[in-house]
Amino acid sequence: MAASVPWILGARGAPLEAPENTRAGFATALALGLDGIATDLRSCGSGEIVVTADLELERTTDGHGLVAEKPWTELAGLDAGAAFHARFRGERLLLAEELLALSALHGPASSLVARAHGPEVVARFADLAREIAPRASVRLAATERETVLAARDAGLRKSPR
Repeated sequence: MAASVPWILGARGAPLEAPENTRAGFATALALGLDGIATDLRSCGSGEIVVTADLELERTTDGHGLVAEKPWTELAGLDAGAAFHARFRGERLLLAEELLALSALHGPASSLVARAHGPEVVARFADLAREIAPRASVRLAATERETVLAARDAGLRKSPR
């Protein structure tokens, strides 16, 4: 059996060098030569899956309130970079589709570990992950029992036991 080595993942991108959970943050992590990225996924008020760690918008964007209560049309216009540094002004939140497309650009050698917050995230993510699977290494993590079971039931297991 071949020995495996640990993955080095940029948690939320490269959050000390670029705004977390943004295209710039993920691109920076991959440019540093990391094996991939780890991030969080949440459902917004209109049902899209948004790449963000926080329940609330205030810490990482110029928005206010809960991600789960805002439609994507509103979230798409928020600035997720200016609070980090002026040169990142205009960085936006990403949809899961955009994150997966970015992962696919870097191929199977680049890994994505996405933490699903809530079972409602899993069904949509499962469809997206299946589309991208041949072109990227994608894993889903969850801590809530209902979310783990939803992932299992959506067929996201590596192999049936």
